[in-house]
Amino acid sequence: MATNKQKTFNALNGAFLMSDNKINEDYLNETLQIFLLNERQLYDALHNTRQKPESVAWKALNFTANDRLKNEEYPEKYFASSDQLKKWLAEFGRDYETIADTVKFIKAERAERKEWDEKQKQEW
Repeated sequence: MATNKQKTFNALNGAFLMSDNKINEDYLNETLQIFLLNERQLYDALHNTRQKPESVAWKALNFTANDRLKNEEYPEKYFASSDQLKKWLAEFGRDYETIADTVKFIKAERAERKEWDEKQKQEW
């Protein structure tokens, strides 16, 4: 498998770019959060507090980019590199701020899970 910046940009732009050449942040973050709740490896990372929320959000972005490459245009030939994703966010978004809502979502999910776990311990 190889990387190709243009193919990565094309796959992501086709899904997340608006007519003003800016990332639709709401849709991107919603997509990342859906993957976090529905893909086992991402779900496990979501609840693994040893990983920083920013790292988990980045994993979700990488997963999403690779999913787009695989399902829409370039099955099993290309993958998105972290450098390509950084450049895409910088060119069309607000750098890491573009996925800040997903980081907040991860923190909220972890807090809710912690609260639920503590409540369960008290009931025992």
